[in-house]
Amino acid sequence: MTKPKRGARNESAKAQRIEGAGGAIAADIELDGAIKRIEGSHLLVATGRKPNIEDLGLEAAGIVYDKRGVTTDAHLRTSNSRVYALGDVASREQFTHAAGLHGSLFVRNALFKLSPGRADATPIPRVIYTEPEYAAVGLSEAEARVRWGR
Repeated sequence: MTKPKRGARNESAKAQRIEGAGGAIAADIELDGAIKRIEGSHLLVATGRKPNIEDLGLEAAGIVYDKRGVTTDAHLRTSNSRVYALGDVASREQFTHAAGLHGSLFVRNALFKLSPGRADATPIPRVIYTEPEYAAVGLSEAEARVRWGR
């Protein structure tokens, strides 16, 4: 049995079996081709989001995309200037607050042709609703070190 460090993350593991009794949790996970058992007192299961962009005919429309979604400029326009993309499909930050910002910018930029709002360099709040809750705004320490070199 493997006892991970406090708060260990296994992002690419596949859960094979989860069992709990007496306040303890054990999980059999497949990681790097082997089954490992980890034990702990709590289990956090988090799933990521994956844009559903298959079969949309993006190539035919001349829209650039990758596995993370549709590529947009700071005004949410795609490589096809007649098509906008917003929310999780067009954001590297897949948070409700980012989608809300995108909705406001779309109304401003596409519908009312007001002075263009930008979707870049805006600090987006992010929250994980656990006990205790986690919240952050702006760059992580690692991102700040990469950007500012300190």
